[in-house]
Amino acid sequence: MDAMIDKLTGAIFVFQIVVVMVLGIAGNVWKDTEAKKQWYVLYPDEGPWYELLVIPLRFELLCSIMIPISIKVSLDLVKSLYANFIDWDHQMIDLETSIPSHATNTAISEDLGQVEYILTDKTGTLTENKMIFRRCCINGIFYGNENGDALKDVELLNAVSSGSPDVVRFLTVMAICNTVIPTRSKTGDILYKAQSQDEDALVQAAAWMHMVFLNKNGNILEVKFNSKILQYEVLETLEFTSDRKRMSVVLKDYQNGKILLLSKGADEAILPYARAGQQTRNFIEAVDQYSHLGLRTLCLACRELKEDEYQEWSLMFKEASSTLVDREWRVAEVCQRVEHNLEVLGVTAIEDRLQDGVPETIETLRKAGINFWMLTGDKQNTAIQIALSCNFISPEPKGQLLSIDGKTEDEVRRSLERVLLTMRITTSEPKNVAFVVDGWALEIALNHYRKAFTELAILSRTAICCRVTPSQKAQLVQILKSCDYRTLAIGDGGNDVRMIQQADIGVGISGREGLQAARAADYSIGKFRFLKRLILVHGRYSYNRTAFLSQYSFYKSLLICFIQIFIHAYAYDKSEMEEISMVALSGCIWLQAFVVTMETNSFTTLQHIAIWGNLGFFYVINWIFSALPSSGMYTIMFRLCQQPSYWIAVFLMVAAGMGPVLAIKYFRYTYRPSKINTLQQAERLGGPILSLGPIEPQPRSIEKEVSTLSITQPKDRSPVFEPLLSDSPNSTRRSLGAGAPFDFFQTQSRLPLFRHTRKDN
Repeated sequence: MDAMIDKLTGAIFVFQIVVVMVLGIAGNVWKDTEAKKQWYVLYPDEGPWYELLVIPLRFELLCSIMIPISIKVSLDLVKSLYANFIDWDHQMIDLETSIPSHATNTAISEDLGQVEYILTDKTGTLTENKMIFRRCCINGIFYGNENGDALKDVELLNAVSSGSPDVVRFLTVMAICNTVIPTRSKTGDILYKAQSQDEDALVQAAAWMHMVFLNKNGNILEVKFNSKILQYEVLETLEFTSDRKRMSVVLKDYQNGKILLLSKGADEAILPYARAGQQTRNFIEAVDQYSHLGLRTLCLACRELKEDEYQEWSLMFKEASSTLVDREWRVAEVCQRVEHNLEVLGVTAIEDRLQDGVPETIETLRKAGINFWMLTGDKQNTAIQIALSCNFISPEPKGQLLSIDGKTEDEVRRSLERVLLTMRITTSEPKNVAFVVDGWALEIALNHYRKAFTELAILSRTAICCRVTPSQKAQLVQILKSCDYRTLAIGDGGNDVRMIQQADIGVGISGREGLQAARAADYSIGKFRFLKRLILVHGRYSYNRTAFLSQYSFYKSLLICFIQIFIHAYAYDKSEMEEISMVALSGCIWLQAFVVTMETNSFTTLQHIAIWGNLGFFYVINWIFSALPSSGMYTIMFRLCQQPSYWIAVFLMVAAGMGPVLAIKYFRYTYRPSKINTLQQAERLGGPILSLGPIEPQPRSIEKEVSTLSITQPKDRSPVFEPLLSDSPNSTRRSLGAGAPFDFFQTQSRLPLFRHTRKDN
C-alpha cells in the first residue's frame, strides 16, 4: 500500500508541474495581451528579469495542496485504530487459556488483506502441542498396537512388574534423559516443568509405569521404581540442537558405579550409530509404522563408558564448551566422539492432535486464493499424515504428492528435475499438486540448484518441507519473497522466530512452548483457527479502508486545488471572490458528503453524525462568522442562503461530481460485477449465497534469466514422479519417453501461464 501511495504521489507531482507550467504560460500570455489593456492595471513597460516567474509561482502556491501532506499522519492514525480492532475482537479470544489476540505492529494491517502464501509450522501451530504417549517398541516387541494405548497394554505392564531388564532400561532413559525439573504441589503431588512437551509426555508415561522421577537436587537425580529409590549423578548434558537432532546425558549410576550415556532423538540421528551387530530392522519398521499413523517418534539408546574414556572426553567437552570461536561446531564435533556405538533400546510414539478448526480454516483460506507451505522438523510420513488430516493436501486420486529426495547432489538434481517436469505437464489443478522434501535434500537444492528450486516454488501451490532447520525455514520464506509474493509465517516456538521475522507478516501463537514467537511476531493469536478471521476480516477491512482513505485524500486535495484555481481565474474583485469561493466551497462540502455516503458499506449513528454533522457544522460556523462585522465575511453567508441561485449552483456541482461516478458504478455492477458485488446482490435479494469457487493466484516469474543446462535422462528411468500418497492402481506414471532430453534450468519463457481469476472490487 505504501509503495502504491508513493507511486501515486510521484504521478500527481508530475501532473502538478504540468498544470503549473500550462497555467503559468497562459497567465503570462493573458497579462501581455489583456491585462495591460485594463486602465486599472498599472504594469510597467519593462519589468525585472524574474517577472515571467511570478504567475507560475502563484499557481504553484495554489497547487501546493494537490499532494495531501496529511495523508501519512491520517494513515498512521487509522492503522493504529485497525490494530486496536484486532485487540478488541472478542471472537479471537482463546476461551481455554483466555489469551486475546494482539497486534504488535500497527503499520501493516492492510498487508493482511494481500497475503498470498502462508508458511506454517506444524507442532503447536496446527496441532495442540499436548503430547500423549501412545505406543512403543522395546527390543523389537510392539506395545499398544491392539488398543492404541501402550500404558494400558497388559503385556507391557506385566513386563514392568516383573522387572524386565530391557523394559527397565527403556523406562530409565524415558525418565531421566531430559532437562525436566520435578516440583511438589501443595498437596504433595509431583509436577514436572519441561521445556519440551515431548519430554513431559515421556516422563509422565514413565511415572505411570512406576519409573517415577522424584527429585533433582543439583546434579543428583532420584528415581523411584517399584518402591525402590535409585540415584544418579548427572556428569554432562549434551543439549539438543536442530543439526544433531538428538540430546544425551552422561551420568553415574550410584547403584553400581557405572558411567552411562543415555540418548534420545530422531531415528536418523540414533539408528545409524547403533553398535556393530545390532539388528535395527524392527526399529525401522516401528518408526515407519508409527509415522504412517501421524505419531511423533523418538528412538532411545544407551551406552556404557569406561572411566578413562569418559575422563579424556570430558576434558575435550569442557574445552569446546569454553571456546569463543565456532563454539557450537566444536561442541557438536566433541559430542559426536561419544555418541556412537549405541545400544538402541526402542522407539516411542507420541500423539499430538490437531487443533479444533484447523481443516476448516485451511480450506477457507485456500478458497480465498491463499497457498500453504508446511515447514516442520518431523519425519516425512508424520508430516504427510497431518497434512492429509487437515486438508493441507488432497488424497488420491484427486491429489498428487511428488517427492524430492537424495543424499548426493546428483540424486537431488535428478529428483528435482523429475518433479519440475511433472509440475509442467500435469493436467491436475495446481492446488492439487504438491511436493515434499526433507532437510538434507533441501540443503543441497538451496546451495546448488537454487534457481531450479525457485522455479518449483513458483509452480507449486503447496509444499511440505520435513526435517528442516530454523535457517532453512527463513531461506524458504526469502525465496517466495524474491518472487514478489506477499508471505505470512506462523509458528509458536523459538525455532520459528527466524522464519517469522523474515516474512512480510509474522504471526505467533501463544502456546505451550513459551512466548518467543509471539513476542517476535507482528501479531499474536491464541489458536490457528483465528488466522481466518485475522486475514479475511481484519485484513480485508483494513485493506479496503486504507485504500479508500488514500484515494479520498487525493480526491479531496485535487478538488480543493481546482476550486482555488477556478476562483483565481474568474473573480475580479474582493467581494466577488469571497462569494464565488463560498459557493464553490459549499458545493465541495456537499459533494464530499455524498461521496462518503455512497462509499459507506454500513451505517451506524456514528457514521450519520460524522457525515451530516460535518455538513451542518460547516453552515453553523460560517453563519457565526457572517454575523461578525470584523470577520471579513460579514453577511455573505446570509445573503447566499437566501438566493435560489446558490442552491441551484450547489445542486449542479453535486450532480456534475456524482454523475460520472454513479454511471461507472452502475455499469460495473450491472455488466461487469465482481464476486463481491455478486455476493452483495444475493444478500440484498435474500437469496442463497452460492459458492463462487476458489481464487487462483497469479504465478510470478523468476527475477533473473536462468541459464539453460541440457541433461539427458538414462534410458532405464522415467523422468516423471509417481504420486506418493498411496500405492493405488489409479497412481499412473507418465513419461515423455526414454532418453528424452530435458532442460533442467528453465528460462522465464518456458514457465506455464495460469489465468488470474481474482478480480478487484
